[in-house]
Amino acid sequence: MADATFDRSRFLAALHTRRFGRTLIARAEAGSTNDVAWEALAGGGETGPAAPDGTVVVADAQPRGRGRAGRGWHVTPHRGLALSLLLTEGGDRGRARSLPLAAGLALARALEALGLRADLKWPNDVLVGSRKLAGILCESRRTSGGDAVVIGLGVNVLDAAEDIPPELAECATSLAIEGVRTTREAVAAGFLDALEPG
Repeated sequence: MADATFDRSRFLAALHTRRFGRTLIARAEAGSTNDVAWEALAGGGETGPAAPDGTVVVADAQPRGRGRAGRGWHVTPHRGLALSLLLTEGGDRGRARSLPLAAGLALARALEALGLRADLKWPNDVLVGSRKLAGILCESRRTSGGDAVVIGLGVNVLDAAEDIPPELAECATSLAIEGVRTTREAVAAGFLDALEPG
């Protein structure tokens, strides 16, 4: 499989939200998409003075992705979805505690629309059977403009069995391994569609 970059046009064509994802920062590589989202909120870069509510960051490669408790998160370059969503409106720091569950449920609904049943393992794992398909990391900060939250999402989308590191082979899976034919763009759009309040 050729290493395809995240296709902005394909993503926007699949997206049905009003806010989430309408501002998109797509990078070939980002150490952490959550870090890029926080930097965008601070101002400068691709979004101008400060990234608006609903800004999404995606990266084709994320060598320093992180999970809870500082653990690393593996995303196979050009195969996995590394996505962060910046939320700056309508919340407080306490809201961040419920967001991992809301994000997990939104991803489960998006996967169900693709024909795959996934389960949630509190607080931040999305499983197929006993194997991890996705992880969610929510971070909150108080900023000069108020409280902000970044929802980070890592999903194994196009990974083949040989793409998964040997130390994770028994505990990880991907949509492709589970027989789901889709794209990173479709998964991203489906997740955001399911998460954005109606």
